[in-house]
Amino acid sequence: MKFKFLFLLFILPFCLFSEVSLEKEEKILDSLLQKMRSASSFDEKMKLNIEFKTAFKTLLKNPISFEYPFNKLKSIGVVDSPDKKIRIINWNICSEEHQNFYYGFIIQKVKKNKFKVFDLIDNADQSNIIPESYVSAKKWYGCLYYKIIPKKKRSKTTYTLLGWDGKNNLSNYKLIDVLSFYKGMPVLGYPMFKTEDGIKKRIVFEYSDKAVMMLKFEKKYRRIIFDHLSPETPSLEGVYSFYVPDFSYDCYNWRAGYWNINTDIIGINKKGNRKIKIYGQNRKGKLKSTKISNEWVTPEDYEAPIDNQKHVARTPRSENQIIKNEKEKKQKKVKIKSKKKTKNRESSLP
Repeated sequence: MKFKFLFLLFILPFCLFSEVSLEKEEKILDSLLQKMRSASSFDEKMKLNIEFKTAFKTLLKNPISFEYPFNKLKSIGVVDSPDKKIRIINWNICSEEHQNFYYGFIIQKVKKNKFKVFDLIDNADQSNIIPESYVSAKKWYGCLYYKIIPKKKRSKTTYTLLGWDGKNNLSNYKLIDVLSFYKGMPVLGYPMFKTEDGIKKRIVFEYSDKAVMMLKFEKKYRRIIFDHLSPETPSLEGVYSFYVPDFSYDCYNWRAGYWNINTDIIGINKKGNRKIKIYGQNRKGKLKSTKISNEWVTPEDYEAPIDNQKHVARTPRSENQIIKNEKEKKQKKVKIKSKKKTKNRESSLP
């Protein structure tokens, strides 16, 4: 008991000291970050970024930093895997020509108190085309990751990543990639996506800079759902800077160790959201929003009048049932009125 007590007295101040020291280091990092973001020229930003990145990497070598949230660093993305084995930290700097330069680290938990820090080095050329092949951390295409999805295939665990890349002032990228480790080194790209054109190592979507594309993971349905993109007009097919969401959805379902494409799926809103907003054009060509019910009603069981009907897919049987119900209600109303008339006559008699 004495030994345990002495051990706690020794280790507790060390832990507290580490937390306090991390908070101090984070404040220093935050001041460097703010200085870098507010720099007047792009060249000055790049110089200050080197100083910031060097200081950040030194801090990440502290094992306690792996679970530290870094909440003060507002313009830095910190993404943790659900299994607590991978952390990705990334950020970007935008030039006057609207070109994005990306920086970051992959931190891997090897053992209980042993971690490896890998630099993500943006090696994208001026064309900004994301490659289809395997990519090492030193020859990274550059983007901001915002989601990590661990997937186990046999004895190997891979990490599916969702990311965004502001390509230029005309178009953006969203992508689905896979992080794995080969001989202890991180590798991006893995033959895990079954598409209509065969198996691919990563999926890349290019769309208009004026549009917003949805790409997210739905854990409940084991799928990655996303907007289907189409050209604004048929004549612009293949010109991806004019591609926008067309109000239909596709997804990649996890099945048998692969992400399998599934087109024209139904997007499901979260439980409790009873009303959804849809947009359409009126006769004058202007966009108009309308709220409709988000609840499904089985047509065969539906007995409400047409005026109060919810958003359902009608069938001939359901329409006949509604007409029948309306006739019965009208007959009931006629009977009630006739009864009231007879009662009034009887009361008027002497």
